[in-house]
Amino acid sequence: MNNKRIVKILNNLVAYHIDRITGYEIGVKETDEQDLKNMFSHFILISQKIKAELSDEIRKLGGIPTAVVRERENFLTCWKEVMRALGSKNPLEILVCCERSENVILDAYRKVLSDYEDEIPSDYQMTMMQSQIRLLKVNLNEIRDARGLFVIS
Repeated sequence: MNNKRIVKILNNLVAYHIDRITGYEIGVKETDEQDLKNMFSHFILISQKIKAELSDEIRKLGGIPTAVVRERENFLTCWKEVMRALGSKNPLEILVCCERSENVILDAYRKVLSDYEDEIPSDYQMTMMQSQIRLLKVNLNEIRDARGLFVIS
């Protein structure tokens, strides 16, 4: 695979993280639940770290990391649901919508790994993305665990 194509793939993942950061920043401002504010702040830090890793790799390949949010229909729809849920102030509804958005970003990673696994030349790039998936799965499990707490409450 040529560098331009890899840069495009990595930039698509960067755009997902820009959306994720923006969404959780709004979540921090809009929710009244301190536990959710803390969780969302943590997720922002994770996506900032991942975005920096992806951006560094893009620069190494001679590309320029995207700074533009690209509206992907399924991810945008999930975040619109999160924003609506934030307006409801219902923590369980907020978490259900966050879980959907996390699944969309994980699906994007899985698609990259399944569709381009043989074409990505660097073991480092594959390892980096697999590590990022693990971090995102941890975040997804945190959401699921928090959902359980709000169901019990």
